[in-house]
Amino acid sequence: MIDKNELEKTARLAHLEFTAAELEALCEDMQGIIEFANEIDKASGKLGSNADAQRVLLTALRSDIPAKSAGQSAILGNSESESGMFRVKGGI
Repeated sequence: MIDKNELEKTARLAHLEFTAAELEALCEDMQGIIEFANEIDKASGKLGSNADAQRVLLTALRSDIPAKSAGQSAILGNSESESGMFRVKGGI
């Protein structure tokens, strides 16, 4: 359980400021996160002793078959700019 004092101390150490209402809401949110993490922790032990057998075998995946590239000129031919470059949107 995380209490308000722990949250205030952590906020001070991180140079964060919260109003009383924000601190109360954050305390509830943090408690919900901790409870969810505890549920996950309990559930992770229920896989059984044969957990490795439940994973996807690499042999079940498709083979990586190399193929010849289309070539630089064919790929850059799809460009809409005169310079032959692709525009990449920011914000990734």
